[in-house]
Amino acid sequence: MANHLWAALAALTTFAVAGTSWAGVNLVFNGGFEQGFAGWNVPPNAPPGNPNAANFQTPTDSPHSGLRYAQLSSTPLLFISQGVQGTVPGTEYELEFWLRRVLNTPGRFMVRWEAQTVFDQFVLLPDNTSWHQFSIPLASNFSGSFLEFGQMTFPNEFHIDSISVRQVPSPSAVPLFAIGGLIVFRRRR
Repeated sequence: MANHLWAALAALTTFAVAGTSWAGVNLVFNGGFEQGFAGWNVPPNAPPGNPNAANFQTPTDSPHSGLRYAQLSSTPLLFISQGVQGTVPGTEYELEFWLRRVLNTPGRFMVRWEAQTVFDQFVLLPDNTSWHQFSIPLASNFSGSFLEFGQMTFPNEFHIDSISVRQVPSPSAVPLFAIGGLIVFRRRR
């Protein structure tokens, strides 16, 4: 009976540790814009009628998650940005975000990480009502990185929500935990 208890405990510990490393901590502050643009550097909105218009807001109608999302719209290529604390040089991360367009026409959307462009496309989504997930692998070269989202579309707009940067677990970590659990299980038999 005690052997089965130890085996179950070893298995639970293995899965708990492996699950923790997979989940990771989101390093982006206010990635759901629940606090408006708090933590983000945002260009000023242009006055109405300006040919180089810019309109940045955090509306509450139909967010991907939570209560708000960011609405980004400008004629010149403008960026919202944030310093991402807690990154470690030489470590791999994954950026995830959800994007939506009001009108289903192509618009330029760009992501920069540590001043390097990691995504630059004229985005045309399958429809203009649904949120679409994007994932981009990142590598950190600095302690404390810099994340930027840029777009060039006006009067149309991009909606962005649920932004996260999480450390990618080491590919060898999960199998090692599983092997460790099996060894403990086999020894107890």
